[in-house]
Amino acid sequence: MSFHEAFVWTILRSVVAAGLAVPLSVYLSRLVQQSTGRSRFWWMLLVLCPLVAPDLIIGYGYRSFELSLLHRPVLNHWFYFVLVLLKFLPAAAVVRICSPPAPVSKAALHCARLVESRTAGKRQHRSMRSKTEWLRHIPVFGIVFLLSMQEFEIASLLQIPAWTVHVFDAQAGGLNPVATLKLLIGPVLVQTIVLVPLLWWGMTNSAAIVPRWRSTDCVSGLSRWLGVTVASLAVFLTWIVPLSVVTWSGLSGIGGVLTNPMLLRSTFFDLAAGVALAIPCAVLSLILARKVMQICRDFYAATNGFSKAVSSMLLLVIVVPGLFGALAVSIAILVAIQHSILIELRTTVWPLATALIIFLVPRAIILAVLLPAFRNSESTFLATLLSKSRDRTRLKNAASLKWSCECRPMFLVSAVLFYWCLANLTAAAILCPPTIPLFSFDGNIVPLPVRLYKFIHQGRTAALSLMAVLSVLVPFLLLVFTARVAPKIYLRMTSLTGRS
Repeated sequence: MSFHEAFVWTILRSVVAAGLAVPLSVYLSRLVQQSTGRSRFWWMLLVLCPLVAPDLIIGYGYRSFELSLLHRPVLNHWFYFVLVLLKFLPAAAVVRICSPPAPVSKAALHCARLVESRTAGKRQHRSMRSKTEWLRHIPVFGIVFLLSMQEFEIASLLQIPAWTVHVFDAQAGGLNPVATLKLLIGPVLVQTIVLVPLLWWGMTNSAAIVPRWRSTDCVSGLSRWLGVTVASLAVFLTWIVPLSVVTWSGLSGIGGVLTNPMLLRSTFFDLAAGVALAIPCAVLSLILARKVMQICRDFYAATNGFSKAVSSMLLLVIVVPGLFGALAVSIAILVAIQHSILIELRTTVWPLATALIIFLVPRAIILAVLLPAFRNSESTFLATLLSKSRDRTRLKNAASLKWSCECRPMFLVSAVLFYWCLANLTAAAILCPPTIPLFSFDGNIVPLPVRLYKFIHQGRTAALSLMAVLSVLVPFLLLVFTARVAPKIYLRMTSLTGRS
């Protein structure tokens, strides 16, 4: 299949997936909004966890085992479409949950419906209904369209025609980077058409202040069974099935793997290289995102129209490049480092780190903007007041409250950014140098996802399955350990500061 045919198929697939995400995301968002207390956390976990499902595990699980549909292309294409829809549907639900209520309330719509008998009333009712419904569908449609259009890892492993697979394979096959960059013109233009209304919606609603009583418009008594069914199916297909078959394969040959010290050492160094690269990139992207948000907030607070224009342009310049996906960013940086001034950077990790930070910054801004939706401002203010006290018990309570309200949300954002950075195969495969010096080890060290992607195309082995499981298990355990230790360190540092 040619590039243009794969490009058209990708657009059609993304449009249908985004169109289906509009109604389905309503049920997922209401599933979270109708829950209360501690149960809300578990419902959010059920709804959102498919979004961070490891693409390599999904592709490997449905490619190399008895679940493979590669010999049935039609079923394989349909199954890939279902996977993409279920994986990116949580992003649409997040948009609905964190968006402000509609500008026209349900009470106003009901009043407009009562005067539909007149022609002017019908016209006014249609206008109000479009503002209430269609404008709220724009970000839902746009975010799912962009994510499904930029998807690469699962499509490549399941041998699905997509423009991302075509461009990546062409670059890996030795195509001139400038020629590869030309292939991106069409996809970038299409994504720009979707990004423009998406950015317009974001800027329009960024300063919207909605009364608290209007939040009741978001919640209804609709039955939850459909939302539970969709969320459960998504978790089952993106997490339980692929991870179970890959884990079973890895455990069946764990004895042979444990007796191979060279394999264990290389896996450890490859994973350590990915972690060592992901941590600073995640932290730097979050710092840069918060700095950009502060600058833009200061400019936007000014009454000068020029200052507001400067803040908008600054936000667009920093945010927009990363929204085109890791593939477009990586190809652009690859072309840039071919210049004689930057050619020395090709043997370093700086191009890869730059691509990852550009890719993560808009996502960090979105996550940081969403934090107020889950933050209790009253608790934050109370923690600030308690921290002024000299009593040790009150200082300890203030530090604990401050960690829960401010530090823990930022840690969660950093953890998500760290995972996205570690699991990003596209940028690592295109920009990673032949080897990364680590702990004076003389072997060929690359981030573990890159090595896994190369081995998966060669077939299924117990060692490969175990490496794939470790690529998910080790970062998870690292985050759990950090989540348990970080609060204690923070409280200890705070107590020492209070005594001094």
